[in-house]
Amino acid sequence: MKLFDRLLGRNNYVPGPAGEAPPAPTACISPEVMPDRRVKFRVHAPRARHVTLEGLPGVRGQPMSRLPDGVWHATVGPLRPGIYTYYFKVDSAVFTDPRNRNTQRWLVSNSVVEVPGDGSEMWALRRVPHGAVHRHRYSSTGRGRESAFQVYTPPGYRDGSSAPLPAVYLLHGFGDDERAWEEIGRAACIADNLIAAGVLRPCIVVMPHGHPIPISGPATDAYFENNAAAMERELVEEIVPVAEALYRIRSSPTARSVAGLSMGGGHALRVGLRRPDLFGTVAAFSSKPPLTPLDDLLRNTPGQAGNPARDLLSVWIACGQEDYLFAENQRFVASLQAHAVKHAWHPGPGGHDWSVWREYLAQAFPVLVRPSA
Repeated sequence: MKLFDRLLGRNNYVPGPAGEAPPAPTACISPEVMPDRRVKFRVHAPRARHVTLEGLPGVRGQPMSRLPDGVWHATVGPLRPGIYTYYFKVDSAVFTDPRNRNTQRWLVSNSVVEVPGDGSEMWALRRVPHGAVHRHRYSSTGRGRESAFQVYTPPGYRDGSSAPLPAVYLLHGFGDDERAWEEIGRAACIADNLIAAGVLRPCIVVMPHGHPIPISGPATDAYFENNAAAMERELVEEIVPVAEALYRIRSSPTARSVAGLSMGGGHALRVGLRRPDLFGTVAAFSSKPPLTPLDDLLRNTPGQAGNPARDLLSVWIACGQEDYLFAENQRFVASLQAHAVKHAWHPGPGGHDWSVWREYLAQAFPVLVRPSA
C-alpha cells in the first residue's frame, strides 16, 4: 500500500501546522467515453515518472501525458463498439483504474470500459423484456469446498406459468469464473434480445465455475486434461442435478445443451461427446480441443449397453482465423468428419477475444435451443 500511496500521491506532503489535513487527490473522470467513440483515460499519479495505458485489445500500449496537477491522460480511438479491458502501468507497478469500479476478475483484475454502438449489437441493452440472473452457492463434493453458478431465467419465468424449459450449460475460459459470461460476455442481454426478436425460444442458461482444480501455475496440457475430467464429473454429478432441482428445466438430451469458449469449449466437447445421453447439442467457441483421442470420447458411457442418443448429437464449432487455436480446431473438425459425427464448422475472422465470443453465442443460441425442445 505504501508504493500505491506514493505513486498516486496519497500522503505525499510536508506536514503543516497541527491539525492541517493533507491535500486531497485531484478529482478526475476515468474512463470518459466521448460521442465519437474515442475514450479518454486519466489517473492521478503526481510522483510518477512514466505512466502508460496498457491491455486494450487491439491497441498498443499508449504513453500517457502529465498535466501540472499530476493527472496523467491518454485518448484512444475511435474504438469499435465493444467491451474493453485495460490497466495502467505506473513506473514499474501495474494498477487497475482507481476511478473505475467496473473490473474483470480474471487471473489478474483489469478495468472494464464499454464503448456503446447504435444499439444494433446483439449484446446491447435494449428496450425489450428482460430476464433475471440468479446466483447460487453450493457445497461441491469434488472440490471439497463451496462453489457457485449463475443462472439466467427468461422474461416471464417468475410468474410460474411457464412449462419446464430447455437449458444451456455455458462454460467460461481459463482464468475466468462463473460471472464472466454475464459481465463480459453479456449472455443475458443476448438471450433477451434474441427472445424478443423471436429467434430464440425461452430457455434457462446455467453458467458454472470451470476450475474445480485451482490454478496453481501455467496453463499446461496436464492441467487442462485433469481440470476437464474434474469439470465433467462436477457438471454431470452435481451442477446439472442441483440446477434441475432448483429450476423448471426439461430433463432430456434434446432439451439440454452444453457450450463454452476456449478452455470451456474443450470442456463442452469432452462432456458432450462422452455423454450424448445428457446433452443433445454441443457448441465450442475458439476452443482448446480435448487431448483425449476422439475414439475414446466417442465410446459409449461405461455401463450402457448401447447409446441410441449418439445419432441425435449435434456439434457446432466456430473459431477465428487469427486465433492461435485455429489450426487445432481445424484438426479436430477433420477428426469429427472422419468419424461421421454430425457437426457444423464456422471459420471466420477474428482472434481469441470476447468480441468474437459474444457474436458466436448470438449465432449458436438458436442451435443450442432446438425447436423440438
